[in-house]
Amino acid sequence: MRIRPLSIVARKVVLTAVVAGAALPIRGVAGTAFAAEDVPLPLTGRQTVKAIGKRYVIDGKQTIPAGSVIRLEANVHVAGINGATLDVKGGFRTSGVGGSRVTIENVDFSPTVAPDNEVHFDMTDLDGCSFSQAEGASFSGGFTMENTNYNSGTFSFRIQAGYLKLMSAKFNGACAIECNPDKGTPPEISIRGSTLQALSLSGNALATLRSATLKGAFHAEKFTSLVVDSCDLSGDLTFVEPPEGSFSKLQLSKCNLLAGSKLAFRRTAGPKTPMEKVRIDKFYFGTSDGKPDMTDKQIGERIQDGADDPEVSVKAFWQNPQERPR
Repeated sequence: MRIRPLSIVARKVVLTAVVAGAALPIRGVAGTAFAAEDVPLPLTGRQTVKAIGKRYVIDGKQTIPAGSVIRLEANVHVAGINGATLDVKGGFRTSGVGGSRVTIENVDFSPTVAPDNEVHFDMTDLDGCSFSQAEGASFSGGFTMENTNYNSGTFSFRIQAGYLKLMSAKFNGACAIECNPDKGTPPEISIRGSTLQALSLSGNALATLRSATLKGAFHAEKFTSLVVDSCDLSGDLTFVEPPEGSFSKLQLSKCNLLAGSKLAFRRTAGPKTPMEKVRIDKFYFGTSDGKPDMTDKQIGERIQDGADDPEVSVKAFWQNPQERPR
């Protein structure tokens, strides 16, 4: 059978298809459309997503609907493209293992404010991901990061009810947590065994910072119940209350205050504001050359409070200073 040559129009169509194929986005480039081998991440039902040797993608604005729970297993790689956001109304869990972690990049989880199940990251690497609720919005529910590296992105978390737990997590950037409960039990904030840079905490919460390493400054404001225990602290610590606030539920114990860092306690006195005292128990007051401050004069110079400013209505006292780090 004689094969007729392609017409000029047909040849142009074939050429266009070849060029279009050659221009497919390169795998792993942020903000591009699907690469040929990409697979959309399942977002509905109760599904366990396994590694299949391909990249899963979240394209643009997406939602896990209420009642659905998506669980990512070891070695799963998820990338966000085209300004990816994920609103988890159901549940979302990652379950990596040592040497086979889950990886998520360029996904904005900020729209997630009211999941009916937990949001839980375990053995996961997060790159370019954000957790920053919009103005006027707050998270209510359960949120946990454990054994997770938060390598880059914005973590400015506003919570109204439920809990936020950072367990053996590593943050390469600043971490901000704002608590604004409406009624009932305030949210639980638990940071244990984690390594953080700068940390700020504000608002009414049941908050605990325990066995953590804090490389930068820690600023706590308008807090209620706050425990700082058994931590390595390399930056200055500042605790601020309004005239009507109280330091009565602030517990500071068994921490290493390193590199000459300081403590500051601030509360401007109102017409009915009583003087309060805060105990600093079993702290190691390390200097920049690695030696301990042990005398009252040395330690007093590391603390700013009502003894330095008569308008400040809180004073600190210390017990059992340590000669060496815990």
